[in-house]
Amino acid sequence: MNKRSPIVIYFHRSYIFIFAAAAILWSCKSADKEALSDMDTLLASAINPKQFNTVLVIPSEGCGACITSAESLMIENCQKPGAKDILFIITGHNSIKSATVRFGQSVIKANNIFVDTAHIFDRPPFSEGYPMQLKLQNGRLVQYEEINPRNPLKKI
Repeated sequence: MNKRSPIVIYFHRSYIFIFAAAAILWSCKSADKEALSDMDTLLASAINPKQFNTVLVIPSEGCGACITSAESLMIENCQKPGAKDILFIITGHNSIKSATVRFGQSVIKANNIFVDTAHIFDRPPFSEGYPMQLKLQNGRLVQYEEINPRNPLKKI
């Protein structure tokens, strides 16, 4: 009977674990890259992205405090003249009416509000329950970050 030493078994298992972890991380990174590579298409299908420098995608469900702070920022700033280059995308509502009930007609009718009733942004990484802040340059995505308890929303 061929017995392996415990050290060989340990290293063998370690290599399997490292390989599996690397494969999982690589697949997650490629899924994010794939989702974000479609951003230009998603934005163009929803609005004219060249007129905005910042996009804030706000889901209707998820981290309550994170979403509330993003919604408050949207309500306070969506109609200010300085906020014309910020697009607020509200996701998770099936109709304009449900979004209007939640935020009010004056907010929903603002030129820099897009209610995603077609669920264009209802997919990873946007459907993870946290708001996402996207930075655009000439209508193209250059940076993004998830708004969460470790990375709170800063003034836009």
